[in-house]
Amino acid sequence: MAVTTMFAVARGEQYAVEIVIYNGDTAITPLNVDDIKINLGSYVLQYSKGEISYENGRWQYPITQEMSLEWDNGIIDLQGQYKVGDNIYNTEIYKVKVDTTTIEDIW
Repeated sequence: MAVTTMFAVARGEQYAVEIVIYNGDTAITPLNVDDIKINLGSYVLQYSKGEISYENGRWQYPITQEMSLEWDNGIIDLQGQYKVGDNIYNTEIYKVKVDTTTIEDIW
């Protein structure tokens, strides 16, 4: 699904995780699907609801501070689901590393 299936999620930070999804050799983009959902940990965000965007060949999955603080150091699941007409397709489940050691203390 992703170009890199293991990446660090820094706890306490806010940013977008960039995700690339493939069906075989074909990249899944807004041009060839009707909608997409991406599940990261316990959060599911959807393209048609404006919760995720697509820029520069990658899906942009926004991580809030609150979301990242809920994840413990370890591994969370990542999975995509996309819709083409009435057909719904699921990707494999991938693992994402959450690294709590990347928090920088601000005094």
